[in-house]
Amino acid sequence: MQAIFNATEEFILSIDELNNEVVIWDAMTTDIVAKWPSNHVGAPRWLEPSPVESAFYFMWN
Repeated sequence: MQAIFNATEEFILSIDELNNEVVIWDAMTTDIVAKWPSNHVGAPRWLEPSPVESAFYFMWN
């Protein structure tokens, strides 16, 4: 399982392959703050923070 911090390290993002979602946790409280459906046939296989802006890249097979 892959998990990454956002640029400000306030949130942790991870892929939930069983539910085909990206899950976002608050890094301080560990509470789940959002679940983003992938809207694709399969779950994302990789996620990466952008090195130049406040954004993320999600990749599929």
